Amino acid sequence: LGVDQRKVNMLARDYCDAAGRKLKPVILSHHMLYGLKKGQAKMSKSDPDSAIFMEDAAEDVARKIQNAFCPSESEEIESSAEGMSLIEDELKNPCLDYIRYVLFSREGFSFKTSGKVFDTFEDLKQAFVSGELSEAELKESLTSEVNALLEPVRKHFEEDAVAKELLSKVTEWRRETLTPTSSLVHLRLDLEARPRFVVFAPLPSELVRLADVFEVLNQLRNAKEDQQIVLWLKDWSGRCLGCAGGSVDCVQSYYELLLNGLRTIDPDLMSRVEVCWQGKAILTGPSDYWTSVINAGRQCSLEAIRGSLAEGESLDGASQVIAAIMHLADALALVGGNESQTTFSSSSDAKNLQELAVQHLTRSGLQVPELRYSEMPSLRLKAANEGLEADNQILLTDKDMDVNRKVKKAF
Repeated sequence: LGVDQRKVNMLARDYCDAAGRKLKPVILSHHMLYGLKKGQAKMSKSDPDSAIFMEDAAEDVARKIQNAFCPSESEEIESSAEGMSLIEDELKNPCLDYIRYVLFSREGFSFKTSGKVFDTFEDLKQAFVSGELSEAELKESLTSEVNALLEPVRKHFEEDAVAKELLSKVTEWRRETLTPTSSLVHLRLDLEARPRFVVFAPLPSELVRLADVFEVLNQLRNAKEDQQIVLWLKDWSGRCLGCAGGSVDCVQSYYELLLNGLRTIDPDLMSRVEVCWQGKAILTGPSDYWTSVINAGRQCSLEAIRGSLAEGESLDGASQVIAAIMHLADALALVGGNESQTTFSSSSDAKNLQELAVQHLTRSGLQVPELRYSEMPSLRLKAANEGLEADNQILLTDKDMDVNRKVKKAF
């Protein structure tokens, strides 16, 4: 990758250290060509004259190079970026940069201008700095060489029908007067097109509480007869947040035990429920899903994410941000493509997160779901903050003797 990506690449290596991974990515950073204007450490997407593009016409190349910054001695420059150069370069001359990394990158290349021939970049640079080679001569030959490189590309886009049409579309989209059409990208779920009642299961943990089973059951029972009931299991979000140790097996086991409890207590109800594993759903359309996650992230401020956390929870890591915008992508998938009314049901702890989802759906022009929250009373066996959680709750994995012991010691 380019040297401009060095910081995030090093972050990946730091993550490997923190996660205890022995094999870390080897970072190979390549040089970034200077922007053609003074002070541009690299090209700017918002400035078409800051670089030479593959589809530039010969006159565009000539104009850009003729207007390019081209000092023969070092100047005090306020650069637009830091740390973009892999070597010491006092001149920061974009014309020399193109000659060195584009032209001299070809084996056996020689730079010819005004009867002079330079077989190495170092000789050419020395001649330019000393005044033996003028700026006009340098730019004239550079323009000629770059156009020679681009001519086969131009010919391809002129003679190949498919390439010609593609270039036409790209060029048209670059026009400032053209307003691009927008299309909402989201994961498409294989669900019925009718009123939908979606229950968001609790995030996984090391303990599968009987209280969790009854809380989910009570929510499922609130669905109307004409509604399709969907139980959404956030296994990938759970792994992202490090729930149940972030273990794939532990997260899956939590939900398998939860489903087993639900099916054992109310098999008739569960026969009507469409169980959706978040991870499996994502894999049916990963490109659309992660695009919708990225788009959600662009539209949400960090303060909005902070406000979506449960009461008393602080924003401590990037995983919370990712999980929050994944929920927005989940909401898009569950509401998008369904013209009938959708209801979202979850625990009261998720109230702030669901309200953020409503805001995102409104921005996206989709129907706003009805929000419902569980009012399940606490099934703790002891007073708050007393004893271990495993001793304060009846667990699905408890044996008869464990249940008897816990109930006898209950508050």
